[in-house]
Amino acid sequence: MSPPVTKVLEFLSWLVGKGKAYRTINLSRSMLSSTLGKIDGVDIGKHPLVVKLMKGAYNKKPPIPKYTGFWDVNLVINYIISLGPDEELSLSALSSKLAMLLALSSLCRVSELASIVRDSIVIDDEQAKFALSALRKSQRASSLQLISLKKLQPVSLACPVATLMHYISVSEPFRVGEKSRLLLLGLRPPRNSVCGSTVARWIKSLLSKAGVDTTVYSAHSTRGASASNAANLGVPTDAILSAGCWKSESTFTRFYRRSVASASVASALHGGR
Repeated sequence: MSPPVTKVLEFLSWLVGKGKAYRTINLSRSMLSSTLGKIDGVDIGKHPLVVKLMKGAYNKKPPIPKYTGFWDVNLVINYIISLGPDEELSLSALSSKLAMLLALSSLCRVSELASIVRDSIVIDDEQAKFALSALRKSQRASSLQLISLKKLQPVSLACPVATLMHYISVSEPFRVGEKSRLLLLGLRPPRNSVCGSTVARWIKSLLSKAGVDTTVYSAHSTRGASASNAANLGVPTDAILSAGCWKSESTFTRFYRRSVASASVASALHGGR
């Protein structure tokens, strides 16, 4: 538990030699820093020699974006509209539709969608507001975020707030006790709150049915597709950064902003935080 700094450098250098991505090496540095004792009075991850090694690892193999472009958001929205009114959808189709619309309009990750608290949801004539049960990925010590989504005007079959309202009315009879306190519920009894992997499966299934190549794009691609679409439509950068919980424009530009076609749900990003 108290190795010399040379052992740490040898291990990280070995990862570099194996061709591991910078993100993987940095994750190992964080693990060592949180697990092992300090060296020369500083955390391992902040030791000057470790910092220099990490800079070299970054320069040798800089992080690259996962996607060079994103799917056409209109393709998915048109498919959702083709499903017909919410009242005619099965619980499975309604759940997938809601997860997709929330992902596109809020820029939440699937784990964040799974953590929406049912009792936190407030809906009025103009918008819906809700809170998460856990901090978002990039948050540290701040309070839980309150997320707002505006209703599309005129209300359409692709309005996330309208679909949210219908889902709540349909799912309310299934809610019993603490295990169903979150918004999204399982499709089979006892219909407990679902986890992020289930939400990801719903979204990926809908993407596939809409014609998106899911061998290339994961459920997480909704963030980049919707954010890039919003930027291309002229939504203010500050609004996009706030919605996606990105701290800097450079992060959004480097990893998420790509060329995509337009879509109507971008207007929901104006809901703010």
